[in-house]
Amino acid sequence: MFEHISLMTLDSLQKCVFSFDSNCQESPSEYIAAILELSALVVKRQRQIFLYPDVLYYLTPDGRRFRRACDLVHNFTDAIIQERRCSLLTEGSHDFLKAKAKAKTLDFIDVLLLAKDEDGKELSHEDIRAEADTFMFGGHDTTASGLSWVLYNLAKHPEYQERCRQEVQELLRDREPKEIEW
Repeated sequence: MFEHISLMTLDSLQKCVFSFDSNCQESPSEYIAAILELSALVVKRQRQIFLYPDVLYYLTPDGRRFRRACDLVHNFTDAIIQERRCSLLTEGSHDFLKAKAKAKTLDFIDVLLLAKDEDGKELSHEDIRAEADTFMFGGHDTTASGLSWVLYNLAKHPEYQERCRQEVQELLRDREPKEIEW
């Protein structure tokens, strides 16, 4: 179950972070494969204390796989940031925000591109990439673990499952299915 939920959280996060429809639950994606590989390699590396120093780790086959996966993830994020930054410069921030608000598509990258510190300085490209990659890498696994745990416990305790079902039914009672959006 965790694998399916993990793909669902990756799909959802790509939509929220990048406004990107990956459909990774139905078709494979190099980016998603790289994220999953990075997760597995990090866990594996944590169990091998002698590979903690980067200089040693990058000499191993796993270290080289880790670097390739990182490069793929960074290149994907870089391309989206660059595309969005060009749109922002072309349209201007006011028109860009109006278009995003109208389409209801303001995502995490947009927020980071528009963010400024107290001195009016924007985030660097590297800062934006680090935030987006961290959000994707850490967010999908944590969310998938939490959802899996909740579903496991609901399956083990049918009385709480029924209470949750009733609450959802009550909340959605007067709504048309087409009104419900992600």
